[in-house]
Amino acid sequence: MLEGYEKEVKRLKEHIAKLSWYMRGGVTYEQLMQMCLRDISRFTDVIDENMELSKKAKQLIL
Repeated sequence: MLEGYEKEVKRLKEHIAKLSWYMRGGVTYEQLMQMCLRDISRFTDVIDENMELSKKAKQLIL
């Protein structure tokens, strides 16, 4: 059980690190770590939507 928890914590920390990179200083790693999962999910949704738009437009959408 503890191993599963540790894996989930590691996965979440990696996800938050990626989010902070995509946010390019708009939100720091520390700020994301203090957010609830619902708010983190919103940032993830925005990034995913912009990635999809970028693919469709074949250009970077910021």
